[in-house]
Amino acid sequence: MPLLRKCELDLAVVVLDELEVEPELQITRLNRHQGYLVVRRKHPLLASKEMPTIQSMLQFPLVSASRIPTTVLRQLLAGKRTRAADQSHAQSLPTIACESPAMMKRLAAETDALPYCR
Repeated sequence: MPLLRKCELDLAVVVLDELEVEPELQITRLNRHQGYLVVRRKHPLLASKEMPTIQSMLQFPLVSASRIPTTVLRQLLAGKRTRAADQSHAQSLPTIACESPAMMKRLAAETDALPYCR
């Protein structure tokens, strides 16, 4: 925000939940996009016939091209009882930042990591 105010940036993409809207800003809302977690065949999450829970998914490294906004992370963890160690791990999402779709595909195929794709 300070860079926008000083006109050092022309554009910023932000999560509005974390920002006080200021009258001098022109805001254009972006469309929401569905995201998907991708796993390989025989991934440990697929061992159960039940739908994996957020708690079970957070036991594996999350791979994403961008940082997951704090508000989204709070929604993921809402109502989840976690130990302090689990919370500190979850606060550092994604575990692996990766800009390459090919590398994300390889991580999904060869590891227990959970690539997040949009």
